[in-house]
Amino acid sequence: MNGALASLPDGTMIVTGGQPHLIWQDAFWPYTPAGYQAPRSKKGTEVIILTPAPHLEILRAGYAPALHHTLITPV
Repeated sequence: MNGALASLPDGTMIVTGGQPHLIWQDAFWPYTPAGYQAPRSKKGTEVIILTPAPHLEILRAGYAPALHHTLITPV
């Protein structure tokens, strides 16, 4: 499923540039098996949404996911 970035809530997992990312606080956080890397701008990028639609609705309703420690201090 492709989607418009503005409609995707924090906590959404996407693929862009062939790599998985987490959308969080107006940035893309690239995911690796070692953890999250430094954030990247999310301006004007087309994405593939990995998060299932029912989960997106839960995030939009205000659910705050637990964050991996590397999201706060990237590897």
